[in-house]
Amino acid sequence: MSGEPLVYRENVNNVTSNMSISNSCMFQDSFSNKYLIKGEIFLKKEFNGTVEEIDIGKNLVTLDASVLLARLMKNNEEPDHGLFALAIGSGDPAWDPRNPPSSAAVNTKTELVNEIARKEFSKVSFIKIPTDGSPYETDTPTNVLDLTTTFGPGEAEDYWMEMGLYGGDATLVKDSGTLVTYKNFGLVTKNPGSTYTITYRLTF
Repeated sequence: MSGEPLVYRENVNNVTSNMSISNSCMFQDSFSNKYLIKGEIFLKKEFNGTVEEIDIGKNLVTLDASVLLARLMKNNEEPDHGLFALAIGSGDPAWDPRNPPSSAAVNTKTELVNEIARKEFSKVSFIKIPTDGSPYETDTPTNVLDLTTTFGPGEAEDYWMEMGLYGGDATLVKDSGTLVTYKNFGLVTKNPGSTYTITYRLTF
């Protein structure tokens, strides 16, 4: 009889321990997935009277993005900007232009591989995404932002293979500020006289 309570307590302790570990893992996974900043990039190409729309895909968010958010929370006047500009780069000459290496897109990045142009956003809008229907702009704050940048004729006419959003102490000087997001992609060529509009959609 004296041994039975010990067995019972050991079983209860084991179950409680397993539940604690399981719940902890579930909480961490749920937390990280729920609060991850997500980015999608859409490109509209206008050239010689034709319009082509391309889904560039999803980006990654850098580790420095968290540092910038912490700076803004501590003192919203300390960094010059939350987000400031979109930067375009030509990437590494060694990359396969059809399929640049995904290993080059890491969250420790602090700048583009080879920045060729950057420009302030022409428009920043809150976006409402209904459960049925198309996304639309709204004056009411939401957790989704569209940041639009347009490169017109004579601007950034080069080979594109990477882009990212800069903020913090960013200016129009190459590589300045905090790189918040990054994306590399298959070769895009901006022809002379063309207009390319990038819509960067961030979901917080």
